[in-house]
Amino acid sequence: MEQNSFAQQLGAKVQFLEAWKQLVEVTVSKCYDHLRHIAGEASLYELLERLLALLNSADTRAPLADIASSVLLFLITKLREQNLPHHLSQDGSSSPPPALSSSAFLDSSFTLVFIHSYLLP
Repeated sequence: MEQNSFAQQLGAKVQFLEAWKQLVEVTVSKCYDHLRHIAGEASLYELLERLLALLNSADTRAPLADIASSVLLFLITKLREQNLPHHLSQDGSSSPPPALSSSAFLDSSFTLVFIHSYLLP
């Protein structure tokens, strides 16, 4: 009986987190500039930190971690797209983008997600 209740609770959490994931993806994809203007980019970094904390928690179950990892990777990708524009030199060739302080954070976040998702059991 207790296992059944646990499975139902986990299923409800997975459904909720999946719906939340879709909401985040649509909102950030379609309204990034507006969201950035209203809440600031710092709010997205705060969300990344909270997702990392969730993934780092020993209590997080695999289905929840998979969804959180997916949202985390989506946000990292979106932030990279917005923060690392491609610059063209005068001759038209592409030059590397300038270094940003947030890029180290994004790299370490991606590494943590990769380790958690693919290397840990």
